[in-house]
Amino acid sequence: MLIQLRQIVYLSLFTFGMGSFVSIQQCMPNIMKRLGLGRGHLWHHSTIAGLLTLSWLWYRNSSYSWIFQDILGGFTITLMLKVLKAPSMSSPTLLLLTAFVYDVFFVFVTPYLTKSGESIMEAAATGAAMTVKETLPMLFRIPSFSPSGGEAMLGFGDVVLPGIFVTFLKESDARLEEDHSLIRLGSSTMSVRLEATLPSSCSSLRTECSSSSSCCRKEGWWRGRRWSYHLTAILGYAVGLETTFVAMMWSNKGQPALLYLVPCTVLPVLVLASRRHELSLLWNGWGDLEKENNPFLDAGVEKKEDEQNVQMYEKQTDPTHVTKLTSPLEISI
Repeated sequence: MLIQLRQIVYLSLFTFGMGSFVSIQQCMPNIMKRLGLGRGHLWHHSTIAGLLTLSWLWYRNSSYSWIFQDILGGFTITLMLKVLKAPSMSSPTLLLLTAFVYDVFFVFVTPYLTKSGESIMEAAATGAAMTVKETLPMLFRIPSFSPSGGEAMLGFGDVVLPGIFVTFLKESDARLEEDHSLIRLGSSTMSVRLEATLPSSCSSLRTECSSSSSCCRKEGWWRGRRWSYHLTAILGYAVGLETTFVAMMWSNKGQPALLYLVPCTVLPVLVLASRRHELSLLWNGWGDLEKENNPFLDAGVEKKEDEQNVQMYEKQTDPTHVTKLTSPLEISI
């Protein structure tokens, strides 16, 4: 049993190291470009990734190993959020609710099911239940500056799952902003044309036309696109994370982070989307809506079929494509 546990622990360390190496390689071109150094070459990225990974591997059991572990974890989560995309808000929301129940059960319920009275989640995170002198690296570690010492830990799942939710909201904000910009452009163009066609005696109608483009400014703040969905989720996540630390200091016990992160992140977004009458759109996504309501898709298919029919008709009526009749001399030969 000890051999199997040791193998599992070292396999997790190897997996984390390799995943971090690949993540740093993928993220370094954009970082170097932001710093004004160009995108660099592959050997630049591999050298930096190798140095950071080997530094973590060498100092992983030291008192300051949390620095390298947090850096590698940040690169790993960045690549994961770049790859993992949600098609709608329903999938990350249901995933967060499932993880919410899972986190609460393993922190608050499992102490009553173990002989030591310690939660399985906390024992796995701190390595207290393992005879191998290693800790699982799948979490962020922040040292506590209080006299009692210790560390505050935040699992990667507490960042990745809300991150998928926030990433979808970021993409939704960009798409909704584009749609509303087209609507504003169309409405302003129509108001200008209508105002130009009205006679000078209709001054009241001119005033209404000129003020129709700015009517959205008089509405509530929740309808303005400047207050975006992803900003709401980020602020809610920050409040939930701060609440987690306060609850941990107040109770002097480990707390399930998702117990506070999920309500503070998801509920404000749902309320805002409901006030804007966009909850159904965000919940279901744009995939089915584009297939059902986009007339350009069917029009494109019909246009292609019409072009093919026209080409076939031209070939049939073109005299150059008519087969020549063979002469009687050629037949006799």
